[in-house]
Amino acid sequence: AAASGQPPPREASFGLVVRSLSASERTSQNLSAGVLVEDVQPGSAAERAGIRPGDVILAIDGRSVKNQGEFYKIAGELKSSKKEVVLVQIYRQGRRFFVTLYLE
Repeated sequence: AAASGQPPPREASFGLVVRSLSASERTSQNLSAGVLVEDVQPGSAAERAGIRPGDVILAIDGRSVKNQGEFYKIAGELKSSKKEVVLVQIYRQGRRFFVTLYLE
């Protein structure tokens, strides 16, 4: 990994940079899983879906996302699956809701 501690950017991320939640973040927000959105690329599928930095992604396409590695694995599988529309479950400020991600 780069010296900054950041993972290398990956193509199959819908325009998102995410990291795994720490144990204390999971406990304080009462979440068993999820990844924290650190950055959203302008013009990306994620930005168009309304995903924002600070959101927690709980599930993609009905599959629970437990950590960063799992997020990128699911994203890669969806990208190669030729699916066009994916439901993403988001946790933001105490609320859980779904957004629709239109894949390019």
